[in-house]
Amino acid sequence: MNTKKNYLYNLFYQIFILMFPIILTPYTSRVLGTTSIGIYSYIYTIVTYFIMFSNLGCSELGTRLVAKNKDNKKKLSKVFFSVYYIQLIMTIIMSILYIIFSILFLKDNLLIALIKVISIFTVIFDVTWFFNGLEKFKINIWKRIFIKLTTLILVIIFVKDSADLYKYAIILSVCNLLSNIIWIKYLKKEIIYVKVKLKDIIKNIKPSLILFVPIISKTLYTSIDKLMIANISTMTELGLYEQSEKFMRIPYVFSTSLSNTMSPRNSNLISKNKNNKVKENIEKSFKFIMFLAFPIALGIILVSDELIPLLLGKSFIKSSYILKILILSTIVYIFTNIINSQYLIPNELDKTYTKSILIGTIFNIILNIFLIKKYASIGAAYATFISEFIVLIYQFINIRKSLPLLEYLKISLNFLIKALIMFIICSLINIFKLNNILSILLKIILGIIIYLLLNIKFIRKELLIYRCNS
Repeated sequence: MNTKKNYLYNLFYQIFILMFPIILTPYTSRVLGTTSIGIYSYIYTIVTYFIMFSNLGCSELGTRLVAKNKDNKKKLSKVFFSVYYIQLIMTIIMSILYIIFSILFLKDNLLIALIKVISIFTVIFDVTWFFNGLEKFKINIWKRIFIKLTTLILVIIFVKDSADLYKYAIILSVCNLLSNIIWIKYLKKEIIYVKVKLKDIIKNIKPSLILFVPIISKTLYTSIDKLMIANISTMTELGLYEQSEKFMRIPYVFSTSLSNTMSPRNSNLISKNKNNKVKENIEKSFKFIMFLAFPIALGIILVSDELIPLLLGKSFIKSSYILKILILSTIVYIFTNIINSQYLIPNELDKTYTKSILIGTIFNIILNIFLIKKYASIGAAYATFISEFIVLIYQFINIRKSLPLLEYLKISLNFLIKALIMFIICSLINIFKLNNILSILLKIILGIIIYLLLNIKFIRKELLIYRCNS
């Protein structure tokens, strides 16, 4: 299957995964309220760290190794089991440690905390990294979508008020577990059982740990803000921040989908010394992603004042301002995500990747301490933006001789200017004081028309003839 089809399958599923919480958010915002959502976000953020340790960098390492050995079934099987056993052992250990941690430190919300151990146990069945390495993104999509839709229906049926938070936690956790269990059926078709020696497992621990450091650092500076909001400010402020984050993820779904597709492809090309092809892929990625990301990001900022109260209710109005700041950090994240997933990780430049994330983490924690105390959830949003920007600067300094970064900036600037023109023109709609729904629709329709007209040359000469080689 060629890269273009892989991307479309990946993008389709990622958009669905993104739309799922956005569709669910208006309902949960009203029935659970800001405080209950804050409590769930707090517990789930803690769970995320245990999940991360359960995986221990196996996803990144596994994808890379599978991509390099996919042409030999015996080697592929050996690679799988040598990586998977690390994941299996760590998941069991982390599940036990999490239960102990919950009993000792999460007594106020112990029921929700213990329910979420299911989410950690789910990692045992998470072998998506194997299929990513094989570049098989179509597998299982429809079954997983069915489970997500079932989740949505169950939440609407059983979750009626803030007292049903435990039901909400059970439904999401169990359905996610079922979604991962489905992978096992397809796994049996791709590998054969191969005995692996202890030394084969041990030799993968070091590279998985090297990849784990940036993962934990990345998770820290993308989620430590939630823990700090809960402890420095209030659960209500965390609830406001949590809901705004769901909308902030819209622009970068296009980037992460493409990077998930291109990372194993570039790893394979690098193993064959086709470095020029890798650079060509990265340039194409920048053109395509920035063409989409800037108008979507600015479009969200444009309609956020009407969209947030319309979907979430008046109690979440503050989320609109938080969202505007987080959207800016998303644009920076998209740039670094392409560099990380399509260049640094495939080239095994793990130290550069790790250091950049560590620097961002340190700045994020320091900024959060001061900004959350003074500005609560809004301060956390500013800390996220500044930290993302620092990571980008560090990576620019370190790889400026390896990639034509100035060219990528020019590509980005071109689309940014056109998106800003669209933004300014559409902002004039506010003069007419229309109701929220009509204002949102007009801004979206006018924005799409203006932006497409401004990029008609790009669409004709590059986008329509854009092809990804298999």
